[in-house]
Amino acid sequence: MKAADAFPATAEGDSARASGRRRWRWPALAVAALAAFAVTRVLPVALTLHPQLYGDSISDPAGDLARYAAWGGAMVGDGLVAYRDFDVEYPPGALPFVLMPAVLGRAQFSAGVFVTLLALVDLAGFIALLRLARRGGSPVGALTWLVLPPLLGVVLYGRLDLVPAVALLLALERAHAGRWAVGGLWLGLGTAAKLVPGLAVPLAAIAAAGRRWRLVGGTVLGVLIGWLPYAADSRQIWHDVVGYHATRGIHLESLWGSLLNLQRLAGGPVELLFERGAFGISGPAATQIVRWSTILNVAIVVLVCAIAWLRWRGQPRRARTELPLAVTAVLALLLGTARVFSPQFVVWLLAAAAVAVAVTPSLTRWVVPALAIVVVLTVLGYPLGFDLLRQGARWPAVVLVCRNLAVLGLGAGLVVRWTRGERRHERAARSRGLPSN
Repeated sequence: MKAADAFPATAEGDSARASGRRRWRWPALAVAALAAFAVTRVLPVALTLHPQLYGDSISDPAGDLARYAAWGGAMVGDGLVAYRDFDVEYPPGALPFVLMPAVLGRAQFSAGVFVTLLALVDLAGFIALLRLARRGGSPVGALTWLVLPPLLGVVLYGRLDLVPAVALLLALERAHAGRWAVGGLWLGLGTAAKLVPGLAVPLAAIAAAGRRWRLVGGTVLGVLIGWLPYAADSRQIWHDVVGYHATRGIHLESLWGSLLNLQRLAGGPVELLFERGAFGISGPAATQIVRWSTILNVAIVVLVCAIAWLRWRGQPRRARTELPLAVTAVLALLLGTARVFSPQFVVWLLAAAAVAVAVTPSLTRWVVPALAIVVVLTVLGYPLGFDLLRQGARWPAVVLVCRNLAVLGLGAGLVVRWTRGERRHERAARSRGLPSN
């Protein structure tokens, strides 16, 4: 009997045939998607394990792996305790990704194990976006995550920032499904690895409305899971993590640092210095910039939260739908105005934006090409042009300014689109027969 004859020619039969096609289509698409994922990750894996592929003109593009190796060797080989015996700038939730490569490498940090762990984390994010697409979201979110992150090269798997980025992605995906407790758990776990997912907690709390305590409970549990093994050293953790980052100066690759660097190249009273494992900028205006940058960052979070509160009151469906967009806007604005902007921070932005593109494609269609520009400019700045930047070349300095302005423009554009794009969004929803909120 033909497959088409397996169901009667009725509405029920049409539905059954469609269901049968979906059952066959999704496994095939899933296999193809996973194969594409494997192919696109060959480049970042190769560049992380063999940074010499970048060429002799680029010095030490995978430098953070040496730091992780030192931490892992100290804990596994020498029996030292993180925070108590040596400083670690990451929260405790990140340490399993440092310990496991050292344990499996028998006290010798294994870069291969580290890359494998991050690739699995990366895959978890991709699968979540596929699940979101199957639930009715746009597949462009999964395609965005498939294509853009690997273009970052060594930055993707040579840093720990992929861990909190994917935790944020998973939290937003679960929040969109209305699973606030699980979403909060991922936010907590991500915050326990690096503090940035905590920036999404205020917006998520506004969106959760009547289920706010589920979100808060999940977040607290996630933080406790990462923190409890080192609870006895809480004071030192605060000093190493919060104190370290709160007292950092102006990073060369931030908007402020890139603008001051142009002044340095023009002969201004600005100096390039190396401190806390990164290159920074020092000059007459540095102290004022640090102060006003902090004030501006706080104002951005307050402003976006106020907009969310006004738009989402009594509209839980809209809140779940717009939460990824709001989080992406906050991250872009904070990265564009912060005094520290390392190239790996772009991974956070890609994670939140991938969910936003999947959930609100009518409002964020332009975001993907904008992100592609940001990624390309980031790679040109680091690692390709970083040595030349330090040596005083002008083109990488201009590239960094353009990258930072692009990120800032992305954040501003998202806020404008979010607040003024409501009518178009509602028309598109009505045309699909869906509720607009």
